[in-house]
Amino acid sequence: MPDVPTMVAAKFDFEPSNGTELKLVKGVRYQVTRRVDDNWYSGKDSSGGSGIFPISYVEAVVDLSGELAGRPSKRRRAELSFSYSRQRTEDISAGAAAASRYNPALPTAPTKPTDRLPYHVHRLPVESAMSDARYMDTRVNRTSTIRPIDSSAVSAVHIFDLDETLIQFNHLSALYIPPRQLGARPGEAAVTPNRAAGKALSKALEELIIGVASAHFFFDDLEGCNQTDVKALTHLDDRAPLEALDFDEDGFTWPKGAPPGLAHPAWTRLAHRLRAMEDRYGTAAGATAAGAAARRPTPAAAAVCTHVTKHRYEQTTDKSLGFAAGAPVDVLQAADGGWARVRIAAAVGWAPASYLREVGVEEAFPELASMAAAGVLSQEHLAAVADLHRDLSAYTEGWLDTALRLLHALQHVQGCELVLVTNSELSAALTKCLLFRLGPYFRADNIYSSATAGKPAVFKRIRERYGADPFYCAYGDGPEERSAAEELKIPFRQVQTAADLQKLCRQAELNDGRLHP
Repeated sequence: MPDVPTMVAAKFDFEPSNGTELKLVKGVRYQVTRRVDDNWYSGKDSSGGSGIFPISYVEAVVDLSGELAGRPSKRRRAELSFSYSRQRTEDISAGAAAASRYNPALPTAPTKPTDRLPYHVHRLPVESAMSDARYMDTRVNRTSTIRPIDSSAVSAVHIFDLDETLIQFNHLSALYIPPRQLGARPGEAAVTPNRAAGKALSKALEELIIGVASAHFFFDDLEGCNQTDVKALTHLDDRAPLEALDFDEDGFTWPKGAPPGLAHPAWTRLAHRLRAMEDRYGTAAGATAAGAAARRPTPAAAAVCTHVTKHRYEQTTDKSLGFAAGAPVDVLQAADGGWARVRIAAAVGWAPASYLREVGVEEAFPELASMAAAGVLSQEHLAAVADLHRDLSAYTEGWLDTALRLLHALQHVQGCELVLVTNSELSAALTKCLLFRLGPYFRADNIYSSATAGKPAVFKRIRERYGADPFYCAYGDGPEERSAAEELKIPFRQVQTAADLQKLCRQAELNDGRLHP
């Protein structure tokens, strides 16, 4: 039999027809774990998803490190090693490059506002935001002691896919089409992205996700023994105190083919790891929720920013922007003459620099700062992760920002449960939720990995958990989610473009978070 390569690149897109197959995206690299037969490889992607895929759809690539691209070696996975520097504005997309080359005919920038209004960053009062008792008890619990679900109190269950639905991840390193072009109106100019910028973002995200998953969520230990959710082995857990367990020295190895049961200590040790993952996620997500409470629930609530406007400003030319006091701003380019090129909401233009106040990482990204306080991110990595988020928002034109607004609107409906089902392995799924600031919206026990069982089986399990009475709706970008929803005869909302996501967000915000009859 021919040699099996350790790394391959997809020559064509491949859509899985069942839960055992792995989705391929043209141009993306995949790790090969074994050769199944003459026609199929078994392997995994950079987000932790695993499955089989046709050999004819891939080609071997040289991987000098012998590892998955962006994945640190086991010798240095105990501590996260991560750095990132913001890309230049013109590197994000061709549209941004063209806009940055003109020389605006702007008047001399004012140094003092004509109407000095009290300025502040509009923030939701803590007592009325995500820190209220109902939210902290039912959505994110700092001690991760999840209360049993009272199905009679659940009125709606929203089941979300993760990659390319709530976040953009796999598309970044492929032939990625920006959301604006995907949702463009007839005759609207298309934006051609800089593929190198997308690949740089993808590589940085891979390094960050796998580094955090390895350091905090047993990414290496769970390789080959992925579980559907953190509660999967509760019946095999002896409930030994977590503080008394030494995960580095307990001798855990996965016994392939061993039936589940207390007779083999590996199952108990795996159950310990799942409980520790739930506890660590709950602590970090609780801290994230406390940080997110500082944001206001408005269309700009999730917008990343480097500055905030100090005063109100009226637009003076077609090149400048008007704005109110307290608006979040991302400064794209500093300029001579007292003007800066900025992004405010979806608009890009010029603003007087004297009207802007720089904000620190803790103010711009309170969720990330809270994660650092919880020990998931170190303080030295905080600025790098914040810069990565800013570039990701610019490259995807605020895809995640819109998703966070949608989740925020849905979550605050009494009796609404948000559930995540992803083909990523469970360790990577928990890590992604935290790093993409989804922690306040998805409890650990509401995050499911379909990498092994497939989405139809996981959807059925969710239906059994909550019963037949609640309203169900599934959201995703691919045929697998649609098929699973159709099998259970529940509504499916497709999210393939920015316009799809924005439409859902507007509906949720206009209808007080209700997307069902």
